[in-house]
Amino acid sequence: MARPRPNLGTPFGTDGPWLAAILDTLGDIADLLDARLPAPASADGGGSASGDPIRVSEPAPERRPDKQSVPVSEPSADEPPTVDDDTDADPVEVTEPAPDARQPLPPPPPRRGKGSGLDAWQVFANVAKVTYPPDAGRDDIVNACVEAGVISADG
Repeated sequence: MARPRPNLGTPFGTDGPWLAAILDTLGDIADLLDARLPAPASADGGGSASGDPIRVSEPAPERRPDKQSVPVSEPSADEPPTVDDDTDADPVEVTEPAPDARQPLPPPPPRRGKGSGLDAWQVFANVAKVTYPPDAGRDDIVNACVEAGVISADG
């Protein structure tokens, strides 16, 4: 039931095409509800158009469940967690790498072209722990990385 939409213009004011379109839509919704919902009860107390009451019954199981319900409660937030007897309670030793050990570095940014900007080289130098002056340019940071031995001079 598609119909063409009218050109409604500006949505200001209490009259005009916008109000007519809204009222038309509300009328369509009311017609749809009338068609889909059951008929209202008659004035004499009957529940259907024929005057007979509509009986509604809830579906129920044929027999009751065998087991008794057990309520569930959450543990208090203040209680410490309990350790089960079957778990291993021995502490696990954690070793950290020596501070001198160098982690593998990501590949350096290109020296020219796309991705070779100052920001990329600053990030690389910071990850490689290369010091450079705060006002250093891209070429200065590249030279500092070469002097620190992080990258090769030939590029």
